[in-house]
Amino acid sequence: MMRISTVTMYQQSLSSMNRQQSEFLKVGQQIASGRRVMTPADDPQDASRAVRVSQAQTATQQNTDSRVSARNALSQTESSLSSSSDLIIRGKTLLVQAASETLSDSDRKSIASELRGLYETLVGQANSTDGNNHYLFGGYQDEAPPFFRNTDGPGIARIDYRGDDKVREQRIDSERLMPIADNGKTLFQSVSGGTNYVARAEQIGLSAAEIELGTQAGYVRNEGTVTFSGPNRVDASNPNFGEAFTLKFGSLVVDASALLSPGNTIEVSEVSEEGALAGFSEGSYADSSALITALKDATEIADVVDRSSAGDGSELIITFADDVPQDFTFALRDTVTSETAAFTNAIQVTAVKVEGFDASSLLADGDVDLSSGSSLTGFNPGTFKTPEELMSALEATDEILSVYDKSANGDGSDLVINFAEVLPSDFSFQLESVNHNVTFTNDAELLLGPKNYESGEELQFGGITIGLNGEPKVGDQIQLRPADDPAANQDLFKTFKDAIDVLELDREGSPDTRAHITNTINTAMREFDNSLDNILTQRASVGARLNELDLVDTVNSNRMLNYDQVMSDLVDLDYGAAVTEYSLRQVGLQAAQRAFVDIQGMSLFDFMR
Repeated sequence: MMRISTVTMYQQSLSSMNRQQSEFLKVGQQIASGRRVMTPADDPQDASRAVRVSQAQTATQQNTDSRVSARNALSQTESSLSSSSDLIIRGKTLLVQAASETLSDSDRKSIASELRGLYETLVGQANSTDGNNHYLFGGYQDEAPPFFRNTDGPGIARIDYRGDDKVREQRIDSERLMPIADNGKTLFQSVSGGTNYVARAEQIGLSAAEIELGTQAGYVRNEGTVTFSGPNRVDASNPNFGEAFTLKFGSLVVDASALLSPGNTIEVSEVSEEGALAGFSEGSYADSSALITALKDATEIADVVDRSSAGDGSELIITFADDVPQDFTFALRDTVTSETAAFTNAIQVTAVKVEGFDASSLLADGDVDLSSGSSLTGFNPGTFKTPEELMSALEATDEILSVYDKSANGDGSDLVINFAEVLPSDFSFQLESVNHNVTFTNDAELLLGPKNYESGEELQFGGITIGLNGEPKVGDQIQLRPADDPAANQDLFKTFKDAIDVLELDREGSPDTRAHITNTINTAMREFDNSLDNILTQRASVGARLNELDLVDTVNSNRMLNYDQVMSDLVDLDYGAAVTEYSLRQVGLQAAQRAFVDIQGMSLFDFMR
């Protein structure tokens, strides 16, 4: 049998007492801290699960803090948009006042002064910060004011945007990135889709950079006194509804080619009651140039142009002298064939659909050049990597006044070309690259006319109507575009600028200026409506995001409660069981201490005395 020494008994008793003391202290610490699992060794499995739950709690709390920041940014955005909508409404009210014919020039200048104040306030709202020196509406370019003044141009300083088109986002939940600040271009230089048509009484300028007070770049004001009302939608099912249109006011184009036969005499067969065609010599004219010379000799005619590409007299345009009545007419007749060609001094109105051409394939191929037989003076072939480079090369030619791309993604798939007015209607040219070629034509789709213009009439085409009053000049135009068309003005600051610029003009005694002011005010009011719709749409979006934050807060609050419950189940102490355990450990410790005292007092030598 094994012998147990006194030392062994002593050591075992001491170890038992230490173990009981350690267990007693552990239960005491658990009671003091309220935690069952104080170290991973206490319960490795539950400790591991607790770490994962703790990480989830930390991430949820970070998202909660992020939502506080997002809510602050969205609240500031909503406040700025609310103020902006109030400014637009006030601006529209002032323009309604300015449209009254009873106001004097000084009255309108007073209104322009108040509009200036609104304009400056709007700039301040657009350059709002989030309180941390970050600008709300600059996209990712948030360290400098996104909108700045540019004095390059007529009238008051325009406002340009130098931010980007990005939208700053913030993570508000594990799987949700929320836009917290829309860029300024979306808010102040865009309109909502599906908004109304907008009309601008302006004609294409001689250069893409040309601009006058109250007009867009590349356009100049009309010279006549025609004013418009509308445009209004009448038939959204029309196949052309939603397209851009141009109303053109021009002279009658007459086909006199049938009169040009050698040996036949051309005579004036009919003249209106207002007078004869004095100075025209009847005779045989074998080509258009001789007939044009004869017509120019007439005192009632200031100029004659043959716009036909063949120069065969099939597109004669006559400019009458200033003192010739609007209803002056005459006809030329071939004495042999009895062919006639009638000419009138009445201005004709034509509505055409703005056509686009897909040039995106050219940009992908590399070198672009004119096809054989195409005429485009001043075009320099090259490799055009972007639509802007190709458009710049086209605008440098004599035949093209301006080009813009109205495609949704700006890839050159919908180039609109404004040709010079002197070009024949059948003028065309072709660009070619390695694998593609694209033909561009001056022959726009005719939707209305040409018909003699009458003041007070209402024109209907393409699913819309527009009312016209006053007397236009040859060359005047009215641009009719959907509000979200790339060529339409979508810039709220530009609308304010146009209104202020024209209201500061002196219109008394100048019928054409009066018409320009009236038209610009009508346009500005329509653009204000469209901008207000956009601002309100964006405000609704901001409000929806704020509501979403509240919902996510509720969900995450419940989630945090669940995490707390799971964490409590994993690591928290059951005080009832712990107190019982504490009492048991205390009794065990006391017993161990008592046993240690007894063993310590035991010795074999005590029995040998």
